[in-house]
Amino acid sequence: MASPIADASAAAGTGPGRPAPTISVHKDRFDGRVCKCSGFSDSRSADVADFGARIAELLAEFRASSPPARGVWVEVPSDFLMGAMHLRRQGFRIHHADDSAVTLTAWLPDETKDPNLLPDFAHTYCGVGALVVRGPGGHGRASDDPAAAEVLVVRERWAADAEKRFKFPGGAVDRGERLCDAVVREAREETGIVASFVRVVAMEHFTSVRGGNSDLYVACLCEPADPLQEPEADPLEIAEARWMPVAAVLADPRVYPMNKELLRAALADLSAAALPGGAAAGMVCEPRSIRPDPARRAFTYDHYVPSRVAHASGREAVETTSWRWGVFAIGAAVGVAAMVASGLALRSLPSNAGGVSHSR
Repeated sequence: MASPIADASAAAGTGPGRPAPTISVHKDRFDGRVCKCSGFSDSRSADVADFGARIAELLAEFRASSPPARGVWVEVPSDFLMGAMHLRRQGFRIHHADDSAVTLTAWLPDETKDPNLLPDFAHTYCGVGALVVRGPGGHGRASDDPAAAEVLVVRERWAADAEKRFKFPGGAVDRGERLCDAVVREAREETGIVASFVRVVAMEHFTSVRGGNSDLYVACLCEPADPLQEPEADPLEIAEARWMPVAAVLADPRVYPMNKELLRAALADLSAAALPGGAAAGMVCEPRSIRPDPARRAFTYDHYVPSRVAHASGREAVETTSWRWGVFAIGAAVGVAAMVASGLALRSLPSNAGGVSHSR
């Protein structure tokens, strides 16, 4: 949305070599207004008064538009915190902040009649665990005899508990990173093992983990590119990395209990895939690309569905899928959609912090 107010330069405080303060405005997909401020600074007292006057004019313009704007987002530079304080006094709420800017929001309608629909900022951490499996001693495939397979495990150097228990390699999904890429990266960074993503075998969802946020942990079955490759622990993070027989993992008291549960899920997946005519129960990744309408750019996303659904041909085959995995697929899709809508807060995954780590 072009606005004469948004395009105007501040008359006060403009000098040679100084960019004129501006507030650019555009509409979001829900007909809200997104305002991006630049050129303002706490070091110039005139900027605060000028900023306040222009924000007041913009809000009046938004309310007078047809239909009236509802949600307003204002991004203020981090070196203009006086502007953020001014917005707070005007009823704006802090939505999120980083080193470059503070973003605040306002809901213009009467909330008693028209509830505020603006989403909260990121409330869910996302991490991955790599269940890298190989045949015994690196010979053969893990699916040939899942009970005799070996799995890659690590002990973290900075684990809080004195025992430094074994867990699977894993960590945070970086901003903008795909799940299937993150799990491969984490395995390589922590152990040097080059692996490939096969499918999702389990998910864990914790609530009120850190700062009241939730934690989504996705366990992925992976295959090593070279089954004979031996791991080399990352000296900065990992105290030990090694292949361990699955029977030893399930029996060793030093392995986190939840990791044993994840391994059992992976073994069940491998066993199902090994049966004559069988299909793995895990969820495979299907990259997709869509264009909602000609006026909007196309975007890509990853679609995770049960293996048998992905490989089934025809409606009848899809309908015979286990109801458990149908519910799981729907739940996963809803969860991922919610995270994308709110933005993911990323974090490194300690294996034992705050009690949750014992499940990693």
